[in-house]
Amino acid sequence: MRRLLKVIPICIILISIVVGVSIRAINMTIDEFYSSSYISDSSAKAREINTFISQPQLESGEIELEEYKYPIQEVWIEQSTRTEYRWLLFRKTIPTGYRLMLSITETMNLSPNLIMNVGKNTIVCNDSIILYTRVPSIKPDTWLFYGRLQQPFPKSVRCVFKDTQNLYAETSR
Repeated sequence: MRRLLKVIPICIILISIVVGVSIRAINMTIDEFYSSSYISDSSAKAREINTFISQPQLESGEIELEEYKYPIQEVWIEQSTRTEYRWLLFRKTIPTGYRLMLSITETMNLSPNLIMNVGKNTIVCNDSIILYTRVPSIKPDTWLFYGRLQQPFPKSVRCVFKDTQNLYAETSR
């Protein structure tokens, strides 16, 4: 009986270690998969997670598409990163580039559907920064647009919609 009382705690500890390592391995896989595509939904969030780089001035507080003006809430530059794990438990964040982020408000009852029209039109900032990617924000009626950016970073940003087909023709030259 005494021997059994000694073996049971050891078995519990071993099972706990195996379960803990398994859960950690699963979490690391999930973190690594999503880490490179994580974006912040505001400059405040980027500051909070230490990816904020700068906040350029907006030349216009709105962007026009099909005669409707969509308010631009905010523009900021953030660093994109990916997560790497060393020795199973040690996590390291590695910079992978920079993104120009733009948040736009869409009031569904007042405007043509922004997202339906974005397939035909692409946001271009400063005539060279193409914002290919769009995602819904956690804020209501807000969409995030972003594109890759290289240094030197712009001090001010002017954004317009351009016809996607013409844009591809221009960039392929």
